[in-house]
Amino acid sequence: MPDDRSVYVTPLGGVGEVGKNATLLESRKKLVLIDSGVQFPGPDQLGVDLIIPDFSYILSHREQFLGLVLTHAHEDHIGAVPFFLRQLGVGVDIYGTNITLAMVEAKLRRNRVTEFARFHPIEAGGSLTLGPFEMTLLPIGHSIPDATALRVDTPAGRLFFTGDFKFTTETGELDRGPLRRLGDEGVLALFSDCVRIESPGRTPPERVVYETLDRIIANAPGRVIVATFASHLGRVRQILELAERHKRKVAVAGRGLLTSIDVGIELGYLNPSGSLIVELGDAERMPAREVIILATGSQGEPQAALSRMAVGDHREVRIREGDTVVLSSSPVPGNEESVSRTIDNLFRRGADVIWKAIEQNVHVSGHAAREELGELLDLLRPRYAVPLHGEYRMQVLYRRLAAEHGLDAEHVPFLEIGQSLKLEKGTAKVDGWIPSGSVLVDGVEIGGVDEAVLRDRKQLAADGVVIVSVTMARDTGEILGEPEIAARGVAAEGRVREALDAACHAVDRALRKLDPAELDVGFVHTRVHEVTLSVLRQQANLRPLVLPVVAEV
Repeated sequence: MPDDRSVYVTPLGGVGEVGKNATLLESRKKLVLIDSGVQFPGPDQLGVDLIIPDFSYILSHREQFLGLVLTHAHEDHIGAVPFFLRQLGVGVDIYGTNITLAMVEAKLRRNRVTEFARFHPIEAGGSLTLGPFEMTLLPIGHSIPDATALRVDTPAGRLFFTGDFKFTTETGELDRGPLRRLGDEGVLALFSDCVRIESPGRTPPERVVYETLDRIIANAPGRVIVATFASHLGRVRQILELAERHKRKVAVAGRGLLTSIDVGIELGYLNPSGSLIVELGDAERMPAREVIILATGSQGEPQAALSRMAVGDHREVRIREGDTVVLSSSPVPGNEESVSRTIDNLFRRGADVIWKAIEQNVHVSGHAAREELGELLDLLRPRYAVPLHGEYRMQVLYRRLAAEHGLDAEHVPFLEIGQSLKLEKGTAKVDGWIPSGSVLVDGVEIGGVDEAVLRDRKQLAADGVVIVSVTMARDTGEILGEPEIAARGVAAEGRVREALDAACHAVDRALRKLDPAELDVGFVHTRVHEVTLSVLRQQANLRPLVLPVVAEV
C-alpha cells in the first residue's frame, strides 16, 4: 500500500458477525490494531474452544506494527490477545484503561505469555500517539467499567470508533458535550457498534437491574444463585452491594468470576467488607437465607458452574428446593438452546428460575438501541458511517437508520472481513483485501484443521487412543447398558488394563447418578471425556486421545 496521506481501515473480525472484534489501521506503512477479540464456537464446531481472527497480515509486517489499543475488557474484544502475542512472538505495546489492562494481564498470566506484553495505562480522556495516528480514549457507557470509544486523528481526517457503547453509565447519563464538539470540528468517518439496531428506543440504565435484583433477593425464601458474565464487573458490584444490604454472604463459583473479582478489588472498583465473600464449602453449611452464590454459566456453557449445578454435577453446590436462580444476562446468538436446557434442568431440581423472558429488567444490554444510534449520528454528523459489530441484517438496518439522519447509502459502506476501506482527501471507498478469516483454537493450539490433525497424530503416536462408547435412549436420556471401552496403541495389560476397567466403571457411575431427563449428547460427550482421562492419568499416568462415542437409539 502506498506511503502517502491515505489511511486504510480493515476489519479482521466483527463485521457480518457478532464477536471476534479486531480492526486494523494502516497509514504510511505503519500498523495499529484496535481490539483483539474471540468468538465462541457453535454447536457444530466440535472440539473447537475459541475462534480468533487471522493475524497473518500483521505477522508478515511485524516491523511495521506499532501497538494494540483496547477499548474495553470483554472477551469479544480482548480474548484473542494471548494468541496474538504468542503468534507475533515479540514484545507488543498494549494501551487501554486500568481495568482493561488488568483483565488482560490476568489472562496473559493464565496463558503464560506475559513476557510479550508492555502495558501502557491510559486514563479515560487520555491520549497517545502511534506513528501517524493520534488517539484519544473517550469514556463511554457500557456494561463494564472503564469502557472507551476512540477518537483517531489520521493523515486522512478524523475517525471515531464507538467500541461497544450506550449513553447510560453506572452513575447516570453520558455527557454529550464532548461528542457534540467533535461533530462541530468535523468527523470524516464513524465506525459504529450496531448490534442492537433491531431494538427500538433506548437501552435502559443499569439501575433498573439493581432495583429488580433488590426485589428478588428480598423475596427469596432461600439461597439466591445469580449467573452472569465473569467480566461484568458492574453486575458483580451490584450483587456485592445487595448482599451487604440484605445481610447475606457471597460465595463465588467459577474461575473467571474469581479472577474478575480479584482484579476489581485490586483496582479499588470493588470494596467488599472483609467477611462478605466466603468459600463455597462454607456457604453450603450456612442458613439458606444468608447466602448468595455468584456463578458463571449464564450462557449454558456445558463446563461452567451453573450448567454443572443444573445436572447435579458440581463438586460443591447442589440445587435445592427453595433456591432462586437468576440468569442476569441475555443469550448470545447461538446459545439459546443451551440456555433453555439449563433453565429446564434447574426447574427439574426444584429451583425457582428467573430470566429475561419472564423478568425483563433482570438484565439490560451494554449496547445502544436504535434511538441512541441515531442520536450519535446527529451528534457527530460524520461524512461516512460504517457499521461494525453486527451481522449483515444489522448492517442493512443501520444503513437505513443513517439515511433517516441525512446520510446517502453510498456514504454507509459495508465491509467484509479482510476488506479495506481507503480514506483520503475527504473521501472513503472500499479498496482491496488483505489475508484474513477465522482461526480455530483447540486448547492452546492455534491454527485450524491442519495443525489440529498434526497434533492428534503426535498424540496418537505417543499415547494411543481410547474409545469410550455410550448408548442412551433418544426419548428419555436413559443410559442403556454399561459403557464399553477400547484402546488402540496402548499396552492394555496389567496396571493399564485395570485403569481402563476403572475408567469404564467410573464413567458408568458418573452418568447414572444424573437424572436422565437432564442429559443431552453434548454433556454426556464432555463428561465421558473428563472422567476417562482423569482416571487414566491418576491410575496409569496415561494421556491418550480420548474419543467418546455417544449413540442415541
